[in-house]
Amino acid sequence: MCYFVTMAKKPTDKKNRILVRLGERLAEARRSKGLSQEEFAHKMGLHSTYAGMLERGERNATITNILRVCSALGIKPGSL
Repeated sequence: MCYFVTMAKKPTDKKNRILVRLGERLAEARRSKGLSQEEFAHKMGLHSTYAGMLERGERNATITNILRVCSALGIKPGSL
C-alpha cells in the first residue's frame, strides 16, 4: 500500500503571507462596520464559508470578488 500525505503550504510562503494579511485587513474592516461574517457574505452576494476562507487567507480572491468586498464594506480597494 502506498499512502500519500498532503501538506498545506507553509504560512511562511510569500503568497500565503499576503493572503493572510489581506484576510486580516478584511476582517478588521468587516468588524469596524459591525458586520458578522454571514451579514458580510450576504452583502457581497457570496457564501459565508467563502467569506471566512478569505479572512483566514485560505482563498485567493479574484479582482471581481475584491471589488464585491469593497462595495459591501463601503471602502476603496486601495485601503486593503
